[in-house]
Amino acid sequence: MQKLDLNKTYIALAFALFGFSLSNSLFSEGGKITIAVLIEVALAFIFFISVRFSVFQVTSFIVLFESMVLSGVVAYQYYAIYPKILVYGYFLISVIFLTGAVKLLNSPIVLSEIAVTSFRVALMSALLVNMYLGLSQFIEGGVLAVRFGFDDKSHAAIFLCFYAFFSLLVFESRGYIFSLIFWLLAAVTISRMPYVFLPFLLFSVGVRFVRDFPRLRLQVFITALSLVALTIMMLVTFVDTEYFSGMKRALEVFTDSDSDHGSTLAHTLLLKYALTLKFENIGNILFGIGPGGFGETLLSSAINYSDLSVVDPSFVQFAALGAAPIHSTYAAIFTEFPIWIFLIYMYFNLKMVYNHLLHKNYILLSFCLPFFVSILYYSAHNKPYFWIVSAFLLMDRAESCFRSTRRLMLP
Repeated sequence: MQKLDLNKTYIALAFALFGFSLSNSLFSEGGKITIAVLIEVALAFIFFISVRFSVFQVTSFIVLFESMVLSGVVAYQYYAIYPKILVYGYFLISVIFLTGAVKLLNSPIVLSEIAVTSFRVALMSALLVNMYLGLSQFIEGGVLAVRFGFDDKSHAAIFLCFYAFFSLLVFESRGYIFSLIFWLLAAVTISRMPYVFLPFLLFSVGVRFVRDFPRLRLQVFITALSLVALTIMMLVTFVDTEYFSGMKRALEVFTDSDSDHGSTLAHTLLLKYALTLKFENIGNILFGIGPGGFGETLLSSAINYSDLSVVDPSFVQFAALGAAPIHSTYAAIFTEFPIWIFLIYMYFNLKMVYNHLLHKNYILLSFCLPFFVSILYYSAHNKPYFWIVSAFLLMDRAESCFRSTRRLMLP
C-alpha cells in the first residue's frame, strides 16, 4: 500500500515537470499566477498532508516563515517598505514542496517501473508542449520571441538543459536523442546558457556511453564524441542563421564586441548595489531587506543608482512597482533573507555536490556546476522550475536508482 501511494506521488511529481514547462500566465501577460505556480501549490499541499514530515521539518517551515516576516519588519523600520506577505507565502510553499519531493525521491523504496514510466511520459509531454510553444512564438514574432512560455529566454534555456540531462537518466537508448533535441530547443532561444551547459552535457553523454558500452574501446568513444562536438560547433558558428546565434553571443563575452554589453553591465550593477545595500546597516546584515523587497528598498536607500538608470531606464519604473529583482539567486538570498537562511542555502549546495561525488552521480554533478554559474546572474529562485530542479539535484542515489530500474524495462 505504501509503495502504491508513493507511485501515485511519483506520477504527480513527474507531471509537475510537464506543468512547469507551461510557464505562461493564466490570466494576463506579465501575470504571476501561472500554471506552473498552481501546480507547485497543489503539490505542496498534497505533500504536506500525505508525506510524514518530521517535527524538525515542520518546525523548520515555521522558523523560515518567521524569519522572512522578521526580515520584512526590520526592513520596514529602516525604509518604510511594507512586508510582502504573498512573496513570503510563495517561498514557504516552495520549501514545503521541495522538502516533500526530496523526502520521496530519497525514500528507501526504489523507483518502480510505473514511476519511471511516468517520468518518461512527462518528458515526452514536455517536449511536445515546448515544441508547440516555440513554434507558435516563432510564427508570432520570429526567433527573438521564442521563450517557450517563460518571461525570459535564459530561464527557458536553463530548464530545457535540465531536461537534456534528465533524459540521459530516465530513458534507455532514446535518452541520447531526447537529450540532443532538448538541447537544440534551448539553443534556439539564442541565450548563452545552452553553451555554458554544452561541455558538461557532452561529458554526461560520455559517462552514460561508457556505462552502456563498457567493452567499447575508449578511443572510439572519444573520436565519436569529438565529431559530434565539432558538428555542433560548425553548425552554430559557420551557418549564417540567427537561430543559433547564442554561441556567438557567448564568445563575445570574452571580446570587446559584446552585443549584450548593456544587459551584462546592468546585471553587474545590480550585484554591486545588492552587496552595498546588504552592508548599509546592521539590520540588513543580520536580517536582510525582506524577500522581494530589493527594488523598492534600493529606491528608498541612500545608494546612487544613476548608472543603472542610464543602462536600464525601465529599472526605476519596475522597482517602484516592486517588480525589479536582483537577477542573481545568490545575491537575492544573501541580501533579502536573514543571514542564517543564506548559510543554510549554501550548506545544501555543498551537501548536494558532496553527495553526488560520494554516490558517483556524475550526470547530475555535471549539471550542478553550470547551473550554479547560471543562477549567479538570474533570479531562478523566483521561478517554479528552480524548485523541481533542486529536488532532483538533492536526490542522493539518482543515477544508480534510475540505472537499476532501466535494466528491468524495455528500451
